[in-house]
Amino acid sequence: MFLFYTYEFCAGIFQLEIFAKKVENKSKIKERLKSRKTRQRDASYRSVIEMTVENSQKISEEIVARLEKDLRYISGIIKQKGREMLTHYKITPPQFVALQWLFEDGDMTIGELSTKMYLAFSTTTDLVDRMEKNQLVVRVKDPKDRRVVRIHLLEEGERIIDEVIKKRQVYLEEVLANFSLEEIQQLQTNLMKLHQDMR
Repeated sequence: MFLFYTYEFCAGIFQLEIFAKKVENKSKIKERLKSRKTRQRDASYRSVIEMTVENSQKISEEIVARLEKDLRYISGIIKQKGREMLTHYKITPPQFVALQWLFEDGDMTIGELSTKMYLAFSTTTDLVDRMEKNQLVVRVKDPKDRRVVRIHLLEEGERIIDEVIKKRQVYLEEVLANFSLEEIQQLQTNLMKLHQDMR
């Protein structure tokens, strides 16, 4: 009888050990599955992040491309409108640019003017000669250094610049008629920032 109970007891312990191992194995399997799912989830997250970064870069490139195109078109329209306005005056577009620099920055040498206009020194000299002949500018000696010759804007040159700029402002005002005040202010802020960063 004692042997029977001993056998039953040992069998019970053996079954408990088997059950424990099964539980342990199940636990390990669950852990492995959980670990596998975690790795898959992490890989999925990384894939999503990489796709998001890639898409954002693509969007950024597309936006930059559209901005460049819009600015190029706007610049072309402004130049064309400017040429149309200049047909009423006896000056060329390059002469107008030169007069505008003198109007905004004051007297300067031919070298300084050629640098601002991205023109060769000889080309700028010919430009100034023609404007001086039309009594738009005059060469004057620098009072601080008589060896230095500066280009001075005359009254006729100021009149032309003032009239053309006012005509441009009227044209721009007509274009902005469909913009709200907030949109105009935001546009001005963004253009000022772009201008500063491009200098």
